[in-house]
Amino acid sequence: MDKEVYKTEGYAKSHIFTIRASSQWRHWLHNRAAEAGVSQSEILDHIIEDWVRLKDKPIPPRRWPPET
Repeated sequence: MDKEVYKTEGYAKSHIFTIRASSQWRHWLHNRAAEAGVSQSEILDHIIEDWVRLKDKPIPPRRWPPET
């Protein structure tokens, strides 16, 4: 697979990503994250990791820098 070049210019400076969802979906996500003892963002990270493996796509870069 070709090496993918990640775009670093042109995104909002805030680095906040919003997902439109119904209140029921948001509640579902909140409950699944609470059951797993992780944040909602971590649940989405796991979903993306699984999708990447399933579709044989390049591994994404770190979503957020590690806390210091």
